[in-house]
Amino acid sequence: MKENRKAFIILEIVLAAAVLILTAAMLVRDYQKPHRVSVILRNPEESQWAALRFGLKQAAKDRNVALVIAGTGDLASAEDEKEQIQEEIDNGAKALIVEPSPGSGTGAMLEEMSKKIPILLIESKAGDSENLSYPAAAEADNYAMGQAAAKEVLKDFSGRLDGKRIGILSGSQGTEAGVSRKQGCLDILKDSGGTVIWTLESMETAQNAEALIQEKEKADIIIALNDPALEAAGKCNQEGDLKGALLYGIGNSTETVYYLDQDLVRAIIAPDEFMIGYQAVCETAESLDNFFRKPESRTADYRVLRRDTLFAEENQQLLFAISQ
Repeated sequence: MKENRKAFIILEIVLAAAVLILTAAMLVRDYQKPHRVSVILRNPEESQWAALRFGLKQAAKDRNVALVIAGTGDLASAEDEKEQIQEEIDNGAKALIVEPSPGSGTGAMLEEMSKKIPILLIESKAGDSENLSYPAAAEADNYAMGQAAAKEVLKDFSGRLDGKRIGILSGSQGTEAGVSRKQGCLDILKDSGGTVIWTLESMETAQNAEALIQEKEKADIIIALNDPALEAAGKCNQEGDLKGALLYGIGNSTETVYYLDQDLVRAIIAPDEFMIGYQAVCETAESLDNFFRKPESRTADYRVLRRDTLFAEENQQLLFAISQ
């Protein structure tokens, strides 16, 4: 009997100790110093990033992450981005969320730097669709958005574009996003009867794109495949410089939504930038909490916006995020 009582007391002591250890571990976890995560975006203060920034910050609050959105310029090359990444590492970042710079060498550079620190890409994978040397990214489905933009054009012309002249503002073709959006768009247009008379690629800013658009010959339809291009084309349309062309595109800023509301853009394919940002931070936090887990790709949805349904209830959350 005494032996049973002794064993029972020992068991109680062991269980009590286990509870104390578990409680202490939970307290340490809850009150540990937040991981510093740096975000590298080209021109991060531009309005096209408003919803993305909102999602990043909300997830950082929910996941106890110390978020830093680095102030950068255009990040025109892999070397520029490498220097920015190293600077953030030197400043104490434990992980990075990076918009890949366009052009060659970015994927290899990111592979090299990811040996030092977890890196998740945002908005696009590195490289083009044929050479995804660093594929882990939080993004919308870029190929599907390119398809959706072309489908909205066809919807307004009963499925046929016979005799229509089309201009495509494809933005940067140095990233997977640019290549995939353009390919998706062309795959839908190829049997439509329309003719793509020009493609414009060098449009990293709205100001740069606006000047280039005005140099192109008249088109009946213009499709802009990123936000700076759509913003620039919307402004050109407002000033009469599109010469009557109907404008469609992919966009996610207050400016492009304004042009839609003013009937200067016929349809916008709007990626859920809030969710892209939110998922990026959550995925990064998971990799920091588990030493052996590398960041994995996340895919967010997109929405088609038209003037007549712009302020419908189902679009309110998206519009709210864009306006932040």
